[in-house]
Amino acid sequence: MTTSRFRPLLLITFIFALLGNSACFDEPPQNSGASAADSDSTSESGTGTAHETESGDSATGDGDPSTGDGDGETETETGEEDPTTGDGDGDGNPGIDPADRILFITETHFSGNMGGINGANTLCQAEAAKIPWLAGYHWLAFLTASEQDLQFSYQDNISFVLVDGTFVGTWADLRLGLDLATPVGLTQFSTVANPSDSGPYTGFWTGMTLHFGEGGGMGMDFCHDWTMTGLFSHARIGDWTSIDGGTWWNSASSACEWQQRPILCFQAP
Repeated sequence: MTTSRFRPLLLITFIFALLGNSACFDEPPQNSGASAADSDSTSESGTGTAHETESGDSATGDGDPSTGDGDGETETETGEEDPTTGDGDGDGNPGIDPADRILFITETHFSGNMGGINGANTLCQAEAAKIPWLAGYHWLAFLTASEQDLQFSYQDNISFVLVDGTFVGTWADLRLGLDLATPVGLTQFSTVANPSDSGPYTGFWTGMTLHFGEGGGMGMDFCHDWTMTGLFSHARIGDWTSIDGGTWWNSASSACEWQQRPILCFQAP
C-alpha cells in the first residue's frame, strides 16, 4: 500500500525532470551575427591596398614635364608633332624634327666689324646661348667674304625651319633661288626681328652679290671681310621680310660703320 501511494508522486517528479531537460535542449544557440559582421567589416575596410589608386592617371597624365609627355603612358614620346604645344619635356623645343636645320635672325644688331666670319660665328653662338635649348647646337653665320664663299652646304632635301618650327624651305629652294615658304625674320626668342636704326630697316648682313653663297669681289663689298667700319666701306644685305628667291639674301648695300644690323645664323650641318 505504501508503494502504490507514492507512485503518482514519482510520476509527477519524473515528468517535471523530463520537461526541464527539454527546455535546455530547445534553448536557441548564441547569436554569432556580430562576429560575422565584424569579420565582413574588416574584410571590406582592410588595409586598402587592393583598392588604392595607382600613381599614374591616364585621364590627367603623369604631370612631370621633365620625364614624360604628360599623357600617363609609360612610354615617353619624342614629340607631339605640334610646334604650338611643344614636345612636353619642358625644354622649350617646339618638337622640331632632328633631321631639320634651324635658322634665326639675331636679336642683337652689329656693325660691319665682327672680327671676320669666325667672329660672326662666335656672335651666333652667343646669341643662341640666350635660349637654353638652342645653346647645345653649333651655329654658323650666313656670310661670305672677298675670298670666301658661304662656309656651309647641305644636301638638297634638308629642310630649314624657324625656331618656332615654321618651315622656310629646303636647301635646294635656298640655293636655286626659289621663293621661300615664309620669311626668315624671326629671332632666337621667336619674336619678329627689330628694325634697324637706318634704312633699309629690315636688312641683315650677308655680303652676297650676284650668286647665292658666293663671295669674291673687292673687300669693300664685305666690310673688308667683316673687320672694318671705314667711312667708305660697304657690304650687301638681305631683307628678312622678303620671300623672293633672289632678294631675301641680296636686296641692297649698307654702310659698315654707322649702320648696325643683325646676322642670320644657321644650325651647322
